Amino acid sequence: MPHKSEISAKKESKREQKRNNFYRQVFQPKILELFHLNRILDELVNSGYVKKKEINDKDYFYYE
Repeated sequence: MPHKSEISAKKESKREQKRNNFYRQVFQPKILELFHLNRILDELVNSGYVKKKEINDKDYFYYE
């Protein structure tokens, strides 16, 4: 019969795997999507299509 510490180590390992899978499936794609959107906004600002204004440490984008 396995020792209690072995059982808890296996449970912790499964929890860690679930956490990693969740991160890989949910957060990583969202982070990449935000990264790409940020690059697109930067390109729009640099090309002059969109203007950027910072108010209270937040960036606002607008066009005229």
